[in-house]
Amino acid sequence: AFSGCSGLTAVTIPNSVTSIGSYAFSRCSGLTSVKLEDGEKTLSFGTSSSSDEAFESCPLERVYLGRNISYGESPFSSHSKTTSLTVGDSVTSIGQSAFYGCSGLTSVTIPSSVTSIGQAAFSGCTSLSSVNLPDSIINIDVSSNNYKSFDCDLCANPGTVTLLTLWKQKFTPYEIGKQGRLNPPYFSITEKTQTTAAVKIRNLNLYEGFTYTYNGTPLNGDEYNYSALPPDATQNLTLRISAGEIYYDVTGYFTTKSLLPTISTKTITASSLSAKGSYTEEDAKVVGQDMYCSYWYYDENIIKHQEGDSIFVSGLNSGRRYYVFYTIEVDYGGTETATYQVTKEVCPEPLRMTSAQPKVVSMGNVIVSATTNLDENEENVGFEWRCIDWTDEFASNTGTAVLYDGTIEGYIKNLNTDKLWKFRPYYLSDDGTYHYGEWMGMDPTNTSYFEPTVHTYGTISIEGNTALVRGYALGGTDDVVVKGFKYWRTQPNATGQQKKAPAFPADVITVEATGQQKISANLTGLEYNSTYHYVAFATTSAGETFYGEEQMFTTPLAMAKYATFYDSQSAYTLPAGLKASVVTGMSSGKLVYKVIAEGGKSNNVVPKGVAVMLTSAQEDASAYTLTPTESDVTYTGTNWLYGSDEVTTTTASGNCRFYKLSYGASDTDKSEVFGWYWGAANGGAFSIAGHKAWLAVPTAAGAPTRSFSMEGDATDIVDIETTKMQNEDEGYYDLQGRRVTEPVSRGIYIHKGKKIIIR
Repeated sequence: AFSGCSGLTAVTIPNSVTSIGSYAFSRCSGLTSVKLEDGEKTLSFGTSSSSDEAFESCPLERVYLGRNISYGESPFSSHSKTTSLTVGDSVTSIGQSAFYGCSGLTSVTIPSSVTSIGQAAFSGCTSLSSVNLPDSIINIDVSSNNYKSFDCDLCANPGTVTLLTLWKQKFTPYEIGKQGRLNPPYFSITEKTQTTAAVKIRNLNLYEGFTYTYNGTPLNGDEYNYSALPPDATQNLTLRISAGEIYYDVTGYFTTKSLLPTISTKTITASSLSAKGSYTEEDAKVVGQDMYCSYWYYDENIIKHQEGDSIFVSGLNSGRRYYVFYTIEVDYGGTETATYQVTKEVCPEPLRMTSAQPKVVSMGNVIVSATTNLDENEENVGFEWRCIDWTDEFASNTGTAVLYDGTIEGYIKNLNTDKLWKFRPYYLSDDGTYHYGEWMGMDPTNTSYFEPTVHTYGTISIEGNTALVRGYALGGTDDVVVKGFKYWRTQPNATGQQKKAPAFPADVITVEATGQQKISANLTGLEYNSTYHYVAFATTSAGETFYGEEQMFTTPLAMAKYATFYDSQSAYTLPAGLKASVVTGMSSGKLVYKVIAEGGKSNNVVPKGVAVMLTSAQEDASAYTLTPTESDVTYTGTNWLYGSDEVTTTTASGNCRFYKLSYGASDTDKSEVFGWYWGAANGGAFSIAGHKAWLAVPTAAGAPTRSFSMEGDATDIVDIETTKMQNEDEGYYDLQGRRVTEPVSRGIYIHKGKKIIIR
């Protein structure tokens, strides 16, 4: 309509006009000012493809936008000479790319009637340094391609919907008229454990006009403490800031520390697996542990279930996959417990069974053997034998055998010496599958002299002060007429297998065993908390005695809840519920204890060569057993406890008095108080059994206290002192143990563990 009117300098479009066609004012080279009068009707420009040409090639400098406009592409975009824009009070929305690329624009006034600003509306307006936004903006569109609506600083008032809208669109505006930015709040996790967490809301400003809620409830401060949470639990956090129906959510989360349950495979053989579960110990309390082994990944077809943190499974099939599950039940302080489970796939080793040359001990009587990597606890092992010329129509003979230290050994008797024979080892897994070694031939007439085979098993059963020991005795050329065990408490002999009897200590005890090849015996009347050595033996009809390997075990604590222990040769693992302490000194008449090892914890090993006092978690401590272990754990601090591996006389560095842990100073001097007592008159040296500990208190520190209870105080009176009463409130008692408020002159009282005569 007005295209090419070069003399036209200003245009006012009245509110009655609702549409302007394409190229209506194009190439009006003098047109510098456009005013769209205020009005409620929307003004449409051109078509969807050409509306941006309405003011094409016009040097527009000033634009007054008095009403909403609609367009395909904005007629005011990319006018680089436009320096001033005023938006009227009737405008509610500034559309997409409305003034995009107006690089000369230096001033924009947006009224409070505007509630929406489209995508890239002022993008590319590089001369704009800042824009003050009204308090009414509820939408700034940056959704498509993440184009910014502004390339300049934005300013807003606190406590307005505009601020919430800007925060939603990741804008951080300046406060109108001030230098500082209006930063949104955020969450900070200040502390976290397995069951607790502390949350702080940073940068929290409580602006008027806003309503604040935290996880759905009214805000109550900027710090929140959580407790009784399960480990590995995720807690979502939401701070909602609202102004009417408009809101902005600050979100976050935390996850409590993990127990990190894991399974470590301790040993794997061709037929067994041994696994141990562990977890990270902090403030969550583990109240139950279970392990089980299954054929499948799911907890179906369970082969074995075992309470605790370890499992041993034998009777497995070589090469087959098995699954070990470790389950932890955790008390985290809530109304219920939480359960955690981890799984590990385990595959036994390939099976090896290699027959060895047979031993023909006499005509028709043959000892057969095979080396193997089966677990030594397997009992379903044996041999199959048959004549070499037998066909499969004839069934083989079979017999069970004994497995020890990688060797299967059995005795085949009364073979027909007119025939040649062959044999092979077998293993029967728990699911009924037979596994065989290769056949090997044998001539039952090719005799030689063979000594008996004797082994001492290291696996025993202990109940209280009784131990069931096991061994293996297989006769050679000469029959075995006596089988049994020898055991003692003093130093080991390191005998190995010997033909002749070693020089056993004077306290050695001999017991006969029961059984044929596998033998066993009960050792009764043992001392609690003591280490014993034992060895299996077999005496032949020729009068010679042969010995197996020397083994050792330690009996559990006695019923007193406390015991002492010392071993210079090996470190020991404590079971859960047992603590090991040293004595580091004395304070105010009390012994000072320091726990250096605790069963069920990461520090569960008593170092070798360190004398300790053991304390059980329950009155009946007889169920506890110490387990020898390979460990380089050490303790180098102060320790008033000393020990010896054998019967000895108490000694210590310096001038000390010596005490033993007991119910009294001697076996005949029993009292109801369990504690440390002089073992001899005046705290002198006394004899003590091996692997026990004694207390050596420096004379200057402990004189002349005769005993200490387990609570640490002196428990008896050792001298009489005459003194002048200093303070009636210090605590005086008569000889019947009653508190005396007014001690009288020349009376005898107990004061601070001493007998006092008041002058």
